[in-house]
Amino acid sequence: METVRPEKLSEFIGNTQVRKQLEIVLTSIKKQSELCPHIIFYGTAGTGKTTLSRIIANELGNPIITITGNTIKNQIELANLLNDMFCLYEETKKNVILFIDEIHSITAAKELDQTVWFPLLEDFTFYNNLQGKRWEDRGNLVEGTNNEAKIPPFTCIGATTNITDLDPALRRRFHLQLFMQPYTEEELSLIIKQNAGKRNISITEESCLNIARRGRYTPATALSYLQNCYHYMIAHDLQTIDDAVVNASMELMGIDSEGLKWEDRKVLQTLAEFEKGLGMMNLAGSSGIPKDVLTEMVEPFLKSKKFLATTTKRIITQRGLEYIRGGQTT
Repeated sequence: METVRPEKLSEFIGNTQVRKQLEIVLTSIKKQSELCPHIIFYGTAGTGKTTLSRIIANELGNPIITITGNTIKNQIELANLLNDMFCLYEETKKNVILFIDEIHSITAAKELDQTVWFPLLEDFTFYNNLQGKRWEDRGNLVEGTNNEAKIPPFTCIGATTNITDLDPALRRRFHLQLFMQPYTEEELSLIIKQNAGKRNISITEESCLNIARRGRYTPATALSYLQNCYHYMIAHDLQTIDDAVVNASMELMGIDSEGLKWEDRKVLQTLAEFEKGLGMMNLAGSSGIPKDVLTEMVEPFLKSKKFLATTTKRIITQRGLEYIRGGQTT
């Protein structure tokens, strides 16, 4: 049973300021039949960036193509993408929305200078050196002169966990740059309740909040936990997700009452032995947790819980010490 995403802006819970900004922009676009401006959503993973992109497409009635930034490595792959967009425009007669997840990764393409995106986003012109070369040409890319190709106007929506990874010149091509904040437990509880209702899953109010407390401040995580609780309920021939189901399911996953996983607790236990702190590489070596996992998953969450502070080193806070020495494991 798949998670059901909200389809309308009015159904989107959390990030109220972002939602209100989008309401104004979309209302204006609809009234004047304008092209939606390019948008970047940035913030912690799992906070609804992809969901909002789909909502925008749905609200405007525009077709959407979704890619990740690292899939476009050279001009040929970009030309093929533009051909797909042109085909979709010809089929629907509507401006296409191109959603690029992890948009910062387009800057890592060694065979595709990111400056090729500047005129593409500004003037919908693809300057290339593909003349006389073979590629998977679908025969729909409108070719101009001097290695130029014009395509119908489109909207680019990007998502990234760190907007500063994008070149400033590329960032400036995006009119709206919207920060997605972490969610409160109350917002997550409402999202869980909404999602369960759409899927006809019986769940108590208390259990929604129980899951939300462990949801690491992101809807994607909270809804994945709801899914695990649903599987536990079905496997045990139960009718409702209650606190007993949530607690048992979370215990199986090794997630305690504060939402910490094994790797989170291991980091705190390690830092408790080095109260003056450790550098990232020393922490990775001492805890046995890979550096990428530490920087992308563990550290942001522990900092949000105020269990961890960072200077030139990673230092456990008094709150973190009290937590780990209190022996919370369930």
